[in-house]
Amino acid sequence: MKVLFVIDSLGSGGAQQQIVNIAAGFKERGHSVHLFRYSKGGLLEAKAVASGIFITTAQKTRRFSVRPALALRTLVKQFRPDAMVAFLPTPSLYALLASSCIRPRVPVIVSERSNWSAVNASVVHRLVLQAYRRAERIVANSFHLGEAIARKCHWLAPRLVVIWNGIDLLRFCPRGRRNGEPPLRILAIGSVSEGKNGLCLVEALRRLCEAG
Repeated sequence: MKVLFVIDSLGSGGAQQQIVNIAAGFKERGHSVHLFRYSKGGLLEAKAVASGIFITTAQKTRRFSVRPALALRTLVKQFRPDAMVAFLPTPSLYALLASSCIRPRVPVIVSERSNWSAVNASVVHRLVLQAYRRAERIVANSFHLGEAIARKCHWLAPRLVVIWNGIDLLRFCPRGRRNGEPPLRILAIGSVSEGKNGLCLVEALRRLCEAG
């Protein structure tokens, strides 16, 4: 297959890490992979290049700009992908706009990856949700998020799927532990913001501890 991935940047964010992992996995399996972004640089750029992923950058010069959508449309005409995969609302909107200008239309898979209650109040995000009507599939990275989207946007429910975030099991593989050894102690480092829904995570961890 020929797959075109669309993201804002190759910075150190979770969405960026996930899309590079997926693109690298596709490349490793013999597919033709191209990645489009609209911000230069980023810690993940070297990893993407080392994985053999072609990268196209259309630098976004202001907050609201059609330049990335036009550049993406040109790339779609040249690359002729079998599908586009976009993470985050704005890259997803650009992908849907570019796809709508091409015949035959390229299927687009979009992904929602934030706490629903923190983002659905935005007018811009509500417009993006309406644009999702043109998406082939809408992916949520948790059942909690998927259920929230289905409740608020019932028209998306038939095309909504849940796919958990992936992890590199070769890199993150804990060694076997013997009886009597202390439990693993894991330190998680990340941003603390409403969109990350940290309180829900704390509550879930409390329930896990109580359940043993």
